[in-house]
Amino acid sequence: LSDHKVSDYLVNVGGEISARGVSGRGTSWVLGIETPRKGAQFGESLMRCLQVSDRALATSGNYRSFHEKGAFSWGHTINPQTGFPESNLLRSATVLAPTCTMADALATALMVMGLERAKALVEGLPEVEAVLIFANSAEDESAGFSLWYSGGMASLLLSQGEESSTK
Repeated sequence: LSDHKVSDYLVNVGGEISARGVSGRGTSWVLGIETPRKGAQFGESLMRCLQVSDRALATSGNYRSFHEKGAFSWGHTINPQTGFPESNLLRSATVLAPTCTMADALATALMVMGLERAKALVEGLPEVEAVLIFANSAEDESAGFSLWYSGGMASLLLSQGEESSTK
């Protein structure tokens, strides 16, 4: 699109989103970050919304693609060091980066790294921002979720009042 002089667009291909320019309202594009609940329908519950322009966004999580057997649940994200599905408190990693390829690769890598290592990596990458959603309890999803975001993400996250007015 950019090669054909289209300056304002939002493209979503399989969950990787490229946002350029402004929306039809003349403002940044507003995107939602879902609450990572197993079995939730798309868009059922938004944890936060953010405004995006001239960046790419990707989210990785194990709350949609997983396997359950009895009381055990395995996500689809495989840790390359162990060869097994990764299991940690991190439930969702949303990454803003210059390209979709970079955002998608980082979001998946952050899921494997776990919360503390993911935070450290994001804070060391100058063109990358992230929102990490993690479980308050490994055993009890009803204990809720907490959110961590990188420093540059603060200005992009919308307050609750702004979120409801943009839906």
